[in-house]
This record gives sequence, C-alpha cells and structure tokens, in this order.
Amino acid sequence: MTANPILIVDDDDDDILTFTEAFREAGYWKKIVSFNNGIEFLERLLAMTSVEYPSLILLDLNMPKLDGKKVLQEIKRFKYLNNIPVVIFTTSSSEDDRRACYKLGANLFVTKPVLYDEIVKAVKALILIYGLNEPSMMSRITTTEADPGKNV
Repeated sequence: MTANPILIVDDDDDDILTFTEAFREAGYWKKIVSFNNGIEFLERLLAMTSVEYPSLILLDLNMPKLDGKKVLQEIKRFKYLNNIPVVIFTTSSSEDDRRACYKLGANLFVTKPVLYDEIVKAVKALILIYGLNEPSMMSRITTTEADPGKNV
C-alpha cells in the first residue's frame, strides 16, 4: 500500500520546489503532489476516494483564481474532509489572516520563513506533529490482526 501524499497548493513554483526539497532534506520521501491554483486543487481533492486522501495539505493564502481562505472554506464545508490537516503557509503575518484561517478550520498558520534552514525546521516539525513518516495504519496490520480467526 502506498502512503497518502502531501498536497501543496501554491501559485509560486519556486515555493513548491523549496518545500518539496525541504521535505526531502527532512527525511520525508513519500509522494508530494502540487497544485498551482485552488480550483485545480479542489477539483482533484473532491474527486479522490477516502483511501486517496492526503495525509496533509499545505495551503498558500495569496493565490489567483481562488484564494487560500476560500479553498479552506470549501474543504471544511465537507465533513468527510475535516480529518485532513490543513496547514496555512503564507507570506502574510497579519493577525486578521491568522484569526480568519483558524476560524475557518486551519490546523496551523505559519508565516513562510525567509531562510531555507528555517523552512526545513518548520517541515521537520510538521513531520513530527502529524506523524508523516509513520507507517500507515493499514501497513501496521499483521496477518493475525487482519484475520482474527486464523491461527498462526
């Protein structure tokens, strides 16, 4: 079974590359999928089955077409998506943005660090907080647990 991916939603290709490299440097080698706008992201997310849901969504606020707050609002509109952690990574340090995002259901609000080493530290913290390098629950089920009637 493959691990569920991290989804990065950011209109800046350089930021996507930086975050992807930071995850790799932090020891995360599972799948990372990126989207350059909120509309494309939501279309893909809403088409996923529950076994395909991401383990984490990194969401930028300032994007064309559909900004991060509206994307977050759409995600949280669907109760079946509420267990997916959404972390806002943005250049904004506005307290109003922070409050609005938490009110909409964001799990974390992080102002994008300027220095790459700080981005790696932030990514390492996310990996620990959300257990992203842990094996998936399905991969932890042993043969005996999967078939309790079977004597091994």
